[in-house]
Amino acid sequence: RTLWTRLSLIQPDVTGRVLNKQAEQASIREHLGKHQFEQGDMVVVRDYRLGQEKWQPGIVAQKNGTRSYEVKVNSGRNTWRRHAEQMRQTRISDESEGAP
Repeated sequence: RTLWTRLSLIQPDVTGRVLNKQAEQASIREHLGKHQFEQGDMVVVRDYRLGQEKWQPGIVAQKNGTRSYEVKVNSGRNTWRRHAEQMRQTRISDESEGAP
C-alpha cells in the first residue's frame, strides 16, 4: 500500500497520461507487427557488422518459423537468418546499394 502525505496531494496524477501513451504504443506495435514476407520478396535486412551499411538488400529465400527467415544477400553469395523485425520490404534490387 502506498503511504499518502501532504506532498502527495500536490503531485500530478499521471496514470491517465501513461495509459494513453501505452495505448498509442500498442497500436503502433500492432501495425508494425504485421510484417509477413514470402519467398522471393525483395527486402533490406539489418547488417550488424562493424564498418558496413546498416541495411543490406536481399531476397527472402525461405521462411523458418512464424517470424524467422533466411535471406540471400550479396547477390545470393551469402544467406543470413533474420527475424521479421530486422527486415523491411523494398523495391530496391539486390544489385543496387540502399537503405529502407
